Amino acid sequence: MNPPRHVQELWDSAKVQRKCVDWAFRWLWNQPEVSVVLSGMSSMEQAIEDVALAGSPRAGELVPGEISLYDKVRTEYARLCCTFRITTSERFAANSAGSATANAPKAFP
Repeated sequence: MNPPRHVQELWDSAKVQRKCVDWAFRWLWNQPEVSVVLSGMSSMEQAIEDVALAGSPRAGELVPGEISLYDKVRTEYARLCCTFRITTSERFAANSAGSATANAPKAFP
């Protein structure tokens, strides 16, 4: 799945070009409290790619410009999804009501 056009334009503005999965893993691995990242894979190609990606990044390796890029992407997603926003407490309440699908909105941010 490709990100929305405005989000992709932000990723494309980075000094180092990466695939979306690489950006996602690097953000996770940059968090000092994260010690294990499990990825979903549906092909051997994805498994090989994920293993290769796992060999390089470490916590604290993102440079300030990259962290700023993540902030811009997060802001753009929030802007795009504002119509579908639902708070965590509302999600919890819907799930706790016993019928998550009946009470859940049609789209999540």
